[in-house]
Amino acid sequence: MQAGECNIRTCCGNNMYPTRASCTEYVEIKECRKFNSMFSKVIDFVKRSDRHVRVEQIRVIGLERHAARTANVGRVTMRGGRG
Repeated sequence: MQAGECNIRTCCGNNMYPTRASCTEYVEIKECRKFNSMFSKVIDFVKRSDRHVRVEQIRVIGLERHAARTANVGRVTMRGGRG
């Protein structure tokens, strides 16, 4: 993968999704191989984040409310349950 190239962003652009939360192909975002690649799992582990939780939150409450919540807590990463 070249710098600046993102399979998820490309997929969203090709399908005209404003965010990956808009994907209708996968009920569970973890099933998407672009979203849940080995590289993304390593990044999640290093950052101690759960990206799928963030996507599910956007699906449930909408992008605007999600953005407001993350702004209120002062971070863009939803922390994982690892100690």
